[in-house]
Amino acid sequence: MKVDMIVRDLEYGIGTHTQNLVNSLIKLGVEVDIIQGHGNLRTSLKVPSRGADIVHIQGSPFNIIGSDLPTVVTVHTLLKTEMKYSGKYNLKNRIGLFAEKRTLNNADRIIVVNPCLIYEINNYGYSYKIERSSIHTIPNGVNFEEFDGRSLDRDNFFMAAGRKIGRKDFATFREACKLANAPYAEFHNVSRKKLIEGFKTAKAFVCSSLYETGPITILEAMAARCPIICTREVADNMIPPRPPGIHYRAGKVDDLKFAIERMMSYDNNFLKEMTENAYKMAIPYSWDNIAKETLKVYEEIV
Repeated sequence: MKVDMIVRDLEYGIGTHTQNLVNSLIKLGVEVDIIQGHGNLRTSLKVPSRGADIVHIQGSPFNIIGSDLPTVVTVHTLLKTEMKYSGKYNLKNRIGLFAEKRTLNNADRIIVVNPCLIYEINNYGYSYKIERSSIHTIPNGVNFEEFDGRSLDRDNFFMAAGRKIGRKDFATFREACKLANAPYAEFHNVSRKKLIEGFKTAKAFVCSSLYETGPITILEAMAARCPIICTREVADNMIPPRPPGIHYRAGKVDDLKFAIERMMSYDNNFLKEMTENAYKMAIPYSWDNIAKETLKVYEEIV
């Protein structure tokens, strides 16, 4: 079986998802070519290579034209939701909404990384030609070999990571760290090596997001045995739900300050128990397991 995996680029969450999924699919004997568009418009015009059996579109790329080949679309987040949090209702995004609808309508199978996206797709009135049963929930995964880390003897700084967009709410993270007199570091546009080192050495990882569908960063923190502070809104919604750690109300600087102070007060025995429980919770979400579930979807349409 040959798959053309079309993706805007290999940066941030979607890029991490794509690269790791491809590596695990190859181990299962699937031939995969990654086709990068380097931009939404250019990606939407990408044509699958000859000889492919399936086209698999990851996230932002828009399948406006459609394809004669069986097509799978993985939805990581919806543009309409991104617009709600960014407040950007410009012409580019409005064109993107049209393209996003066409992408879903052209799909032979839809994969969502979180079941909340099924609700959003239907709530926004998006149409699709497939049956509801042909929408599969397959969450993000994590590479344990990369992130396996220690739970103790960590450095004294709190870390945050991800794209610099409004719904990540890094401003609250920075303000809370300052109020708690806690050293902090933000990881944006850094190398994979540096990001992994951050997870392995930080006092704790803080996810300050107002909204997420399945943050890979939290799974990576769990695999690295890095203590987690996370907004309740994300913790309650993610897969796996409510990872061990401290959960606080999104956007509340004082709540996050208190959470940081609590984390600094925990003794090593408590931290070890918390991070080991988180590590065990993440084990089912290896990329090899995610690839096996994805392969089942391919086999439905080939």
